Amino acid sequence: MSYFLPVIYTLLQLFALMLFGFLLAKSGGWPKEFFQQLSRLMVKFGLPFYFFANLCKTNAADVRQSLIFPVIAVLLILICWGFATLSFRVFAPTHRFRRAGIALSTFGNYGYIPSTLIELFPLTLPILSERFSPAVSTLYISTYLLVGSPLLWSFGNFLVAGKGRVPKWREVITPPLFGILAGLSVVIFNLQALLLDQRLPLFYLVKTVERIGAVTFPLVMICLGAMIANIRYENINRREFSSFVSIVLLTRFLCCPAVFFLAHAWLAPYLTPTQWWVIFLETHIPPATNLAIMAAQAGMNEDQVSFTLMVTNLVYLLVLPISLILFLSLPGIL
Repeated sequence: MSYFLPVIYTLLQLFALMLFGFLLAKSGGWPKEFFQQLSRLMVKFGLPFYFFANLCKTNAADVRQSLIFPVIAVLLILICWGFATLSFRVFAPTHRFRRAGIALSTFGNYGYIPSTLIELFPLTLPILSERFSPAVSTLYISTYLLVGSPLLWSFGNFLVAGKGRVPKWREVITPPLFGILAGLSVVIFNLQALLLDQRLPLFYLVKTVERIGAVTFPLVMICLGAMIANIRYENINRREFSSFVSIVLLTRFLCCPAVFFLAHAWLAPYLTPTQWWVIFLETHIPPATNLAIMAAQAGMNEDQVSFTLMVTNLVYLLVLPISLILFLSLPGIL
């Protein structure tokens, strides 16, 4: 229980950032379009810079250990999709938002939430950054995203929007992926000596990129709070939506964690603690916020998707402390 308060303090930071964005949006002085543009700026520049700067600090051995994460991403997406599809078929076979519910159940917030926690935990729980290298953890998240992000923007978009809108290739291959590939190239081709030597000017350019990337996740959380504030609740039929949200919650916060703890029970010796840390983060996350963007672009289910994101993010703040304490108590983790 000695970790309980530090975990609560970390989640309090997340909540405070989201609340700040919520209050800004509700004040009326900051229109919805402002937060959309800010979010777009973070995706196009902040996230690529963040991943690039962190991946430059890793080495070839770390990259080799990260190659398991694209496989894990595919397996977890298939498990969640199968569980959600079966659940909707049994409990809500005629639900008109069934496809959107399957998408919300299948795809998690693979990048924003895990990376934000990696940045925030050193402030309240330094033992995590000492035990699990932030740069290596970010590398593992990055290789997970190499598969998870394109699948989200292709298959996830298909589930939300149907055949009405085909995503452009620039939406499937997003700017963060270019930042990840650039960072991996630096490590694979052994270019760190050019970028991380303080005697060379490129070192200071990388530091500038790193500083820009460092502000990304607080701003992303603020934008998430603003998105919640802009939900039009009058369009939500709460009675109809109860089964919908329940299946999403069961998939994200029961099925995914169960997969993690079962996998750890069977395979604990085969992976490093840092690998298990990132797998834990990726199996304990709310649905992907980008699904709201897809719904808005398709003009379908926007309020329903946004409302579900609000509920699942609030539940996430409540259940994560318990899950994290269980994780830290596992043998061999700390």
